[in-house]
Amino acid sequence: RGWRALQSQRTSAACVSGMASRLACIACLLSCILSYASAAHDTTAFSRGAFTVTVGAITTFQRCSADTSMYVSLEMCQAACRAGVCSEAFELGGLDAAVALNGSGHSTTLSPSLRVTQELRVMVVATDGSDVELRADPGAPIGMMSTLSDDSKTLTMAWAPVAGLEGYVHEVHVGVPGGSAKIVIRIPVLAHALAWVAPVAALTHVRVDIGASATVPLHCISSYAAEIVVAGSGALPMGVVMTGGRRMRQTDAAGGGLPD
Repeated sequence: RGWRALQSQRTSAACVSGMASRLACIACLLSCILSYASAAHDTTAFSRGAFTVTVGAITTFQRCSADTSMYVSLEMCQAACRAGVCSEAFELGGLDAAVALNGSGHSTTLSPSLRVTQELRVMVVATDGSDVELRADPGAPIGMMSTLSDDSKTLTMAWAPVAGLEGYVHEVHVGVPGGSAKIVIRIPVLAHALAWVAPVAALTHVRVDIGASATVPLHCISSYAAEIVVAGSGALPMGVVMTGGRRMRQTDAAGGGLPD
């Protein structure tokens, strides 16, 4: 009876183990499907010269369905999006048309431009299946991480530019070992720029009648996220309220319509 009980326990354990294995396989399959769907959603592949360059999303933001504004966090979006619904969205990276280089190879430029701390992920493979390499001259931009697959067919790069690298166009040269085919990926990093839109002239005072109210729009445009705040002590006169100041607008592929 003891042997039969042990055999029964083993059979039961095997059934449980088999079911757990099947469930694990199903979970793994679902995970792969979700990972594939996510990757397909935020990456774009481009054929440039003798290479295929896949670019990941360079910006993740919250979008309000009631207008065209973009927000850097869900909390900011929910606070301002009173007539719509907030949802996560991606600003996908793109590449300009390939330009033939003198001698051999092509160059292409990322658009829109990167901003400091934004992360860029790029994957490069040769269209004909050849090995690829990151050329030592000029090498990778400061802080860029690069990984070559075990079979040397795929080069993956990740980069988030740091302060001091803005205002320049950085280049990455990828080629076929011992061959002339190469692709130069040019990555511009947006320089800091800030300008007032309204008021156009400095306001020294605003006239408001007793019992009435007045609204003064304050609007600036910036190439980076900016916030309008009260200078000095930060105290506003009694009854004066400042709203907004943190909204960002979607940029176009050329970097126009900068966040404001």
